[in-house]
Amino acid sequence: MLAIAAHDVDLTRIESRPIVGRPWEYRLYADLRAHSATDQSEAVQALEAVTSEVRLLGQYLEEPESI
Repeated sequence: MLAIAAHDVDLTRIESRPIVGRPWEYRLYADLRAHSATDQSEAVQALEAVTSEVRLLGQYLEEPESI
């Protein structure tokens, strides 16, 4: 998680699922909130350096809060 924290990216959700046929191995799904596209890109690159696989499933703009 240090790879994410070092790039001003917030971890808003994390979920683990067992990998079928590979005992004691898990796939992690995470929702991240980046403050800029650069922060996001750098965080993904940092994760790629310390994990066996990273897949970006989607990117979404955050709805601004209305008053």
